[in-house]
Amino acid sequence: MVTERSEFEGEDFNSAAADLERAIEVCNRRGYEGTKGPLYYSYELALVSWKAGNDEVALRAVDDAIALCKLDNRLLTAAAEIHLRQGNLQEALIRISLVIAMDQDELSYNYHILGEIERQLGDEERASKSFVERDRLRAEELEVIREDPDEDTLWWVPNIPWES
Repeated sequence: MVTERSEFEGEDFNSAAADLERAIEVCNRRGYEGTKGPLYYSYELALVSWKAGNDEVALRAVDDAIALCKLDNRLLTAAAEIHLRQGNLQEALIRISLVIAMDQDELSYNYHILGEIERQLGDEERASKSFVERDRLRAEELEVIREDPDEDTLWWVPNIPWES
């Protein structure tokens, strides 16, 4: 598994997910379908469900948020990780490739996921290249932090396992 969820143990994310689903239903009943309210709740539902380990709900919420015109790199990354865990390697590859193409933040993390997907697809050569790129980008990210270690530069540095 690429992402560890142990840091979320003991949290009641399933209850939060149920609350968010009810909020989406209320927005839709009141005629707010397609507006920022359901979009926000779908976005939050995807993240909360992913943290709770409810992959099915998380993927549905990601699809709902994308359908509401918000193509978000964090949602796509979460969907890529879920598909990777579930063994849907082509779906994972599509989503992580989109993230890498559209976002320059967290590139080392995204190359880590890409390398994991390529490894599971059996392409060790491409996986190795992705892990080399991940390590190069990580070194650059760490250099930026050393130069400017304030909170604004620390938020985007992912806390992930670096074994490959």
